[in-house]
Amino acid sequence: MYVFLINIQVITMGNRKSAPRSTAHSKKESEGSASAPKPLPPAIHTDAVNSVTFCGSPWVVASGGQDNKIVVSDWKKEKKACSWQGHSRGVTKILYSRSKQCLYSSSRDKCITQWNLQGQEERKFTGHDMAVTGIALSGDGDKLASGSRDGFIYSWDCNTGQQTAKKHLSRNVVTSLTWIEGSQLFAQTSEDKIVHIWDSRSLENVIDFPRQNYFQTCCASSPDGNYVLTGSNGFEGHGCLVSIWDVRTKEKVLDLAGHSQRITDCSFIEGRDGLRALSTSADGTVGIWNVDKGTKIASSSPKSDSTILTSLAPIRGPGGVINICVGASSGYIYVFGVRGDDDNTHLNEVIIL
Repeated sequence: MYVFLINIQVITMGNRKSAPRSTAHSKKESEGSASAPKPLPPAIHTDAVNSVTFCGSPWVVASGGQDNKIVVSDWKKEKKACSWQGHSRGVTKILYSRSKQCLYSSSRDKCITQWNLQGQEERKFTGHDMAVTGIALSGDGDKLASGSRDGFIYSWDCNTGQQTAKKHLSRNVVTSLTWIEGSQLFAQTSEDKIVHIWDSRSLENVIDFPRQNYFQTCCASSPDGNYVLTGSNGFEGHGCLVSIWDVRTKEKVLDLAGHSQRITDCSFIEGRDGLRALSTSADGTVGIWNVDKGTKIASSSPKSDSTILTSLAPIRGPGGVINICVGASSGYIYVFGVRGDDDNTHLNEVIIL
């Protein structure tokens, strides 16, 4: 495991303060160079990392990979705490329950599993006929929602493992779910290009936001539950948007453009002076956005690894530092901190797992 300093491109009021670095060719350009980075240690996963989450601590990270494995790591101690073969096919999503202090994982093997942090299976949720591509957990940890490529969404009782509601929607190829904070609702994105809002108790479709030109690949709820953040599919700068939706007015508030390839994951977190949106992309970068101003205030990519960034999870650590865990298609995980305000936003030391 190595610690690197990452180069940051800071963007303020439309002016670029430092020259951008091409991630697509960085590895090739560094070959043979005296300043080329040291060879990386073996990645924590042997295939793409599909999902990451913090386990109640700013130091402990859980990840699920295309290699079917779930790994729990303590990055402050620079060690892998526990690793196990979680599913028979790739893990698509992993969540941590603070109330139950356990993990939930979904998989292409059609199952959802509840685990303790030592890798022991506690409960299995079955019923989907195709890959489970999204799960969301209620704030109290008692309810779980799931969605699949089979067009079904389910609501589950986490205490019994029983299905409490089931709904099928034509062409609803689910890509992601998020629980809307402080409510009984969850949001869901789909290849039908519509952001759906569901009531978890009855699975009534309470809101359908207007259909978009590109389908949404990921979603997240704001801490106050008023907004949903989504990222969309796209290529070469077309359709690669981070979008903000108002659950109260049932309207889209803002599109944030700045990535050149599809958005792979997104999240909200409170900054020192307002709400921030975070995004990862297939263009290999992490973006930080000022929601109030609608501006991208920082962008970065791993210096030592040209790769697609697949997933992210933020948490606020000691001293108010925001730690962001980022998964990559190369099997590596990056953890770094965000410091500063709009005029001086930067990421500090990067840990590579």
